[in-house]
Formats: sequence, structure tokens, C-alpha cells
Amino acid sequence: MSFAIRGLPIFVVGAMLTLVSQAFGQFESCAKWVPESANLLFMVRAKDVWDSELAKTEGWKKDQIKSFKSGAAFLPATTERLLISSQMDLDSMQPVWKVAVYEKFGPDFSISNISQKTGGNIETLNGLDAVVLPNSTYFIQVDGTTIASMAPASRQATIRWLSSKVSPAITLSSYLNQALGFIDENADVVMALDLEHVLDPAKTAEKLKMSGFTNDNDLKAVADAFSKIKGIMLGITVNDKITGALRMDFDGSTAVLKPYAKDVLLDVLGRRGVMLDDINNWNVSISERSVVLSGPMTEAGFRKVLSLVRQSIQHDVISQSPGDEASQPEMTTATRSKQYFSKLTSIFDELSSIREDRALNTYAEYFERYATEVDGWSILGVDEDLAKFGTFVSDNFRNAAGVLRDAQFSKSNQQAGLNSQRWGSYGTGAYGYGWGGGAGLNYNNQRRAIGTQQNNAGEKEARDIMRNVSTQLAALRRGLTEKYKIDF
Repeated sequence: MSFAIRGLPIFVVGAMLTLVSQAFGQFESCAKWVPESANLLFMVRAKDVWDSELAKTEGWKKDQIKSFKSGAAFLPATTERLLISSQMDLDSMQPVWKVAVYEKFGPDFSISNISQKTGGNIETLNGLDAVVLPNSTYFIQVDGTTIASMAPASRQATIRWLSSKVSPAITLSSYLNQALGFIDENADVVMALDLEHVLDPAKTAEKLKMSGFTNDNDLKAVADAFSKIKGIMLGITVNDKITGALRMDFDGSTAVLKPYAKDVLLDVLGRRGVMLDDINNWNVSISERSVVLSGPMTEAGFRKVLSLVRQSIQHDVISQSPGDEASQPEMTTATRSKQYFSKLTSIFDELSSIREDRALNTYAEYFERYATEVDGWSILGVDEDLAKFGTFVSDNFRNAAGVLRDAQFSKSNQQAGLNSQRWGSYGTGAYGYGWGGGAGLNYNNQRRAIGTQQNNAGEKEARDIMRNVSTQLAALRRGLTEKYKIDF
């Protein structure tokens, strides 16, 4: 089976990702605001996503809950293009800073309207009107249809950033420049992470061994190959279905990676909390200097991708202009509460299944990420008890994240201790583990036993937390249904 991106067979994607256009086109005006130190770029052709055949068929614009479940609710409805950039701390996978650029169609932005809706004060930064939001983000009106944001909201850093961007020059790294060209030509969503000069061969070899890599004959060569990685790029297209291609680029030959590339990538993504179940079933192809995984993506997977890079403001704040509220249908407390409850149950259902073959950090990251998302939802007009329950849910998501991380930490420590005691005569064992046959087999059995024990402990505690939330959720559903006389 071959999957299509913009009508092209997936085997062409690798060539397309290399031979990208350097005529930046659509995103050139957004990219000029990206600071030079950026190593992550996330871009969405928002209008194309909303106008896609899938969005129309599923009614994403009309049905807020369907829009939420698909992830499209992440995108402000009147936004033409959205670009988010950051400098990621690659150890913690947390941003040092984040810059976002929103370009919209329709009526102009109104900074005063944003100020009224958020309660933020209007300031002047480098000659531009700006609002500082409660979540420590500056929103700056660049022109009538463009708003840029900087977080955290350091006045000094923000003014220096704006001053440095007086010139329209684009100062992206060469790898992020490729991503900029790719989204103009081939994809609706592109995420790119520049990893050039990040990995040390010796430390990479250690991490491979810790993750269970057992072929010692290939260990050094594989570690050397991975240390030459230039970056990772994910491209997603939304037509009548969603398809994706994830590519790793290297400054050297990928030949030695062929037997291992997919497994190692899945392990790394899982440990960083960005694993998507869709990717596990994607096809893999390897060219001279790249590894490409590609295949279909579910709406749940699409939502998870969009959740990886959160924007700084709720979509309704920048989607509407003064006077727009008058044209919106009146929403009762019952209606607002039902929408809030539906979003809450959607996230709960998504996080309720913990698979045994996934690193616990994967789930910990999603619990933490969705806890933050719930905290950011508007509770204006929402039933008071339901709003309090939302806080209860986000607190329990964070508790679940904590127990999963603790279990992963214990697992890693015990396996590290086992690794240091590894014994047996060196050589290629009968079972291919790279050590003496019996010793190698015993080592891997012990390692799996440790992993299973800690996974089970972490999963049990997290599931207990979720069962308690589920019980409370069911009781709240009954109470809300009785109170408002509508099904929740």
C-alpha cells in the first residue's frame, strides 16, 4: 500500500523533503520573527486544515467537540497561518523561550479587544502595541492581521527581540530553512527539530546500551551514525484523510542503521514523551542519508501532535473582533457546561489506556501536558461544580504523571545497576546479544523482569488514580444531567 501526501506516493516524500523549495513564500513573513537561536519550528497552514475534505465531512467547524477531538480546536478559526518557534532544552524538552506568529484572514486584530478579554494591560514595546497576558506572555500587534507573541514575558528580552527583527532578514538554521520550504510545497503541518552537533558518540553508545541495544558488534557504528543526526522533521497533510511522514536526516551514511533505526527512534520518542501509536505501524524506508517513517494518522494522533506545541492564548480571544459576540448564538450555562464536560471526558478516555509496551515517561508527559491544557480552558459560564471538578481532574493527571515518572526512574536505576554487573565472556553469544550466550540470555531476562515489575507497579498506581476519577466523573454526569435536564 502506498500513502499519499498532496497526491504523491509516499516513496517520493524522502526526495521531496530533501529537494525543498527555498522560495519561502507563504511563511516568509512569519519566519522573519523567529530568533536566531531557535532549534524547533512548528508551522500550520491553519486555513487549509479547516478547509480540508476531512474537516468538512466531519464537521469540525460546526461541532466543537468533534473539532476538539481531532485537534483542530487548537487552531484559531480565523487564522491563516500559525508559526511557533522555540529554543528547546533538549535534556528536559522544555522551551527556554517561545515565539509564536498568528496571521489571520477577515477583520483586523484588535489589541484593545484582546486586552478586554484577557484582563491584560496594554503597553508599548519598541513602538508596537502589546498586551501582557496572565500566563506571562506578551502579545504584540505587528500589523492589522498579524500578532506575534513572546514567552516568558520579560520586557527587556522582548524589546531586544523586537529590535533585532526590524530588518526582514530570516535567520533560521539551514535545517529549519528546509522545513520552511517544505511546508510551502508539500504539507499542512510541519514540525522540525534541529539536532546538529547535539549527540556525542560515546554518550550515545551508553544510552543505546541502557535502552536495551544488545548487538555489541554494531554498537559503536550505530552510535557514530546517530551522533551525526542533523534533525528530525514531521510533515502532516490533511485531505480526505490524514497522512504523515517522519524523517531523520544525517550528515553521514545511514547504512548501518537499517536494522535498528525504527526501534531506536520509537524508543527515543517514547522516553521523551512524544510517542504516537500511529508511528508504530508506519512503513520505514532508508536512503543514503535519511530514514523515513510514513503512513496514515488517526485524528487522535493528529491531536497529540498538535498538543506537543501549545499556543499561548485561547482561540476565541484572537478569532473574534469587537462586535463579533453579538453575531454569536447565545450559549446557556447548560450548553457551555456540556461542551466543557465533553472535552473533559474525551481527554480522560484518551489517557485511560496505558499500554504495556510503552515507556512510562510517554504517558507521564501526556498526563502532564493535558493537565496544563485543562487548566487553560475557559470556565466562563461553566457550572461551578464542574469547573472545580476540572481542577480535580488536572491535579489527578499530575499525580498520575508523578507515579509513572517515579516508576520509570526506579526501572532505569535498577537496570543501570544490572548493566554495571553484566558478566560473561565477551563475544557474540548464541542468542545474538553480544555477550556469552548463557550470560547474555540471563542478563536480558533479568532486564525484562525489572522492566515488567516497575511497569506493573507504575501502571497499577496510575490506573487506581484514573479509576477514582472515573467514579467521580460518573457521579458528576448524573448530577449535571438531573440539574440541567439534558444528557451529559
